[in-house]
Amino acid sequence: MRRPPIARTFTALLLAACALGLVGTAIPSPARAQDAGLYDAPIPADAGFVRVVAADGRAGATVVIDERTLATGADGVSPYAIFKAGRYPAGTTELALAPGSFTTLVVGADGRLVALADEPLASPKASGIHVYNLSVLPAVTLFAPEFGRAVVEDVAPGTTKGRAFGEGALVLEVRAGDRSIATFPKRAISRRQAVSVIVTGTAEAPRAVLVDNTVVRR
Repeated sequence: MRRPPIARTFTALLLAACALGLVGTAIPSPARAQDAGLYDAPIPADAGFVRVVAADGRAGATVVIDERTLATGADGVSPYAIFKAGRYPAGTTELALAPGSFTTLVVGADGRLVALADEPLASPKASGIHVYNLSVLPAVTLFAPEFGRAVVEDVAPGTTKGRAFGEGALVLEVRAGDRSIATFPKRAISRRQAVSVIVTGTAEAPRAVLVDNTVVRR
């Protein structure tokens, strides 16, 4: 029995990632570096990348690192900023940045910081989707309703999971059990591009945003 076209398309996306040996890996990386970032201009070999995410999704949450202020935008997320590898005081914590590392600093409502280690794309031929559960929901799943398949499953509170893909276009839905939290219109995800889905809020009023992973220079 032949699979319907939709199922074949979803399988093709996964097979493309499998061919790269990337399925199941975490991949928040600069979204094509906006044609002027990680892949298109030289970056120091000892650079580390840091961004800020507000646990409550608010704009204007700030963290000062090495006299540089990182601030969240309207979606509660900042771009990745480039720092030389090393140790830096950052609010209530200390960052240890390794060369080539990606770190998401989660700012709580009380100002406390939690650092989540992200993994960059392992290949320029890959694209990726990463999910952050910064809510109190016991688990969230990113679903592709057109295909009837889960993309990233069972992300626990305060954690992140990702998945690599080939090129393609997907409608994405965030679910908590059988409950739909948010649905994002179909969008293309190209090679060397990664996006993040960030879930915040309370059990009664959860919120989800979909953002491109971008890099800004000093």
